[in-house]
Amino acid sequence: MELGIALLAFLTNFFTQISIPFFMFASVLQRRRYGWICGIACILLNLIVYLFCEGIYNPAGPLTVGGWFNFSFLAVLLVNLALFYGAVRVRVRNMLFYGASAYAMQNCVHNLTFVANNLLGNPFRADLWYLVTFVLMIVLYVGFYFLIVRRVRREEVTMESRILLLLSLVTFTITYILSMYFLPTDSSNTVARIYAAICCIFLLFLQYNVFDKGKLLAEKKTVEQLMYQEQKQYAMWRENVEIINLKCHDLKHQIAGIRNIMDSEERKAVLKEVENAIMIYETTVATGNSTLDSILTEKYLYCEKNEIHFSCIADGKKLSFMSEMDLCTLFGNALDNAIESVSQVPEKEKRIISLNLYAVGNLLNLHIDNYYRGTIRMVNDLPETTKEDKAFHGYGVRSIRAIVEKYGGQMRILPQDQIFNLDILFPLKEENGEG
Repeated sequence: MELGIALLAFLTNFFTQISIPFFMFASVLQRRRYGWICGIACILLNLIVYLFCEGIYNPAGPLTVGGWFNFSFLAVLLVNLALFYGAVRVRVRNMLFYGASAYAMQNCVHNLTFVANNLLGNPFRADLWYLVTFVLMIVLYVGFYFLIVRRVRREEVTMESRILLLLSLVTFTITYILSMYFLPTDSSNTVARIYAAICCIFLLFLQYNVFDKGKLLAEKKTVEQLMYQEQKQYAMWRENVEIINLKCHDLKHQIAGIRNIMDSEERKAVLKEVENAIMIYETTVATGNSTLDSILTEKYLYCEKNEIHFSCIADGKKLSFMSEMDLCTLFGNALDNAIESVSQVPEKEKRIISLNLYAVGNLLNLHIDNYYRGTIRMVNDLPETTKEDKAFHGYGVRSIRAIVEKYGGQMRILPQDQIFNLDILFPLKEENGEG
């Protein structure tokens, strides 16, 4: 019986209560390769604190300031935040958003369990108090999972960083003040605890109302961007058709002229010209990935017409881990940006685009470089567009970064000496890589 109560005490302590919502968020977000180590570390630290540092939560202990501000709670919260960041692939501001949500859930659960025990007349830390607290914890956290956590579904929070940061800090601050006001030994003020729980629920409602609006805005931008890309694709398709029609027209006249050529050397020269023209429409790029071949061939044809030299060395077989849509978005946006950039360069000899895709060990390296004209201003490691329709043109680079992060990669953009360098590294699993 004593062992069961000790287990319930461990499962209802502050470390466990705050860890559970972090684990819930980690279950739906994209995890790092060795994120499980952080999960194990969290459980072990919780056990160590429970066995050897039980007195840290004591309101009369050395970590308490002013009779109410207990640094031990803050330390446990920060440890969970750090381990959460080590376990999942999120930006710092998004980590704060999820951390604030987790803390508000914990505080709400904590106060509601006290309310229930007060109404049932269970003394603080009595056997029945632990049992009721544990059962209510399970019920409430399951409810939070289905009402809040499951809505995340591996999606990055999509809202302005300032709004996100401000909202997270407000939630942290209010929740911490509420939690410190009601120390663990003070369970008598039922009405105040109900008020504190309602405040936490309101903060969660406010957070995820903004979250949902951010998702709707992101979906709207995605639809607009897809429409914009379709228009660009249609325009490029028309230009390629015009190239083919023009070349076919020229070939028809050249073939007719061959019939009238008597000199064998002249005939050979004309036939060679015809052969070269036809070779343009053969499969100009063969990477081992049919989707990538189609994208690169289309861009090659466009560059051929617009006097842009496009060189490509690519091992497309290594891209088997990526979906066709992500391939089209990644390479389509990257090459469209490069084509648009070199088209503004007045020197024809500098209208050059180079693409290299190769694997080194367990890393897949994509490098694209091209000349550019003017100056490029970097904002948050991304180039800022100078065009008026910033939503469209800025979205392409952000889409590339989102895909890179989706597959656990890293991206670096370096404009230097009038050459624009795009470097992307993807980790390869053993089945995709050779190393």
